[in-house]
Amino acid sequence: WGAIFISYCTLPSVSRAVFESWTCESYGYDDAAGTKRSYMRTDGTVECGEAEHARLISLSWVFLVLWPVLLPLAYLALLWRGRHLHAKIDSFLASSTHFLWKDYRPNFFWWEPLAVDQRLVLTSFILFLDTEGGAEKLARLIVGALLCAAFLALTMIARPYQQPLDNALSS
Repeated sequence: WGAIFISYCTLPSVSRAVFESWTCESYGYDDAAGTKRSYMRTDGTVECGEAEHARLISLSWVFLVLWPVLLPLAYLALLWRGRHLHAKIDSFLASSTHFLWKDYRPNFFWWEPLAVDQRLVLTSFILFLDTEGGAEKLARLIVGALLCAAFLALTMIARPYQQPLDNALSS
């Protein structure tokens, strides 16, 4: 069960690191000619669009599929497999996934992977919005606020948590 818990705890930070290989920062290179060069935000020695950056992007696609896409699906598969075991906490599968479903009503055992996806979109996928200009930086904020509002509305309608106050505080 330790591997499930550790992967759950590190999912947002590892996902963000995977997505940051796509984010570049542009700098003026030649003011007279008006040219710019872009470098990775996390490693200023890697010029975007060059061979080393392309290699990192290829590797990031692999990790994108493995970590922020397949891991929440694996949680969902584990929860689906153990959906009838929640009353019997003594089973290995139920005790291993207890932290994923314990706060939810029984018919919402699957809610946590949905909440994980929401957090991943807000911390990682939103990095795909272009930030070259000032208006686009505001776009990230607007998209993030709209996603939070939509998930809050969904939570308030579904009321997946056992404790009523958790439904209001979750988003």
